[in-house]
Amino acid sequence: MNLRCYELVVQFYRLLRIKKIPGPLKGQLQRAASSVALNLAEGWGALLQIGKGSSNRFWKSQRDTGHYST
Repeated sequence: MNLRCYELVVQFYRLLRIKKIPGPLKGQLQRAASSVALNLAEGWGALLQIGKGSSNRFWKSQRDTGHYST
């Protein structure tokens, strides 16, 4: 994946694993970084699918699952 923000959040997540941060804060930061990375990956994958001509299928599936409102 060639997406700068994704690469940065993965680096941030890895940095959190080695830094000495109080337990609850560290856990919260790790969950947040993980969530951001996963959301970026999902969105990037969706954009790649749109580029392949399947945009109608993507938006229909998102609308049907309730992730995006129209």
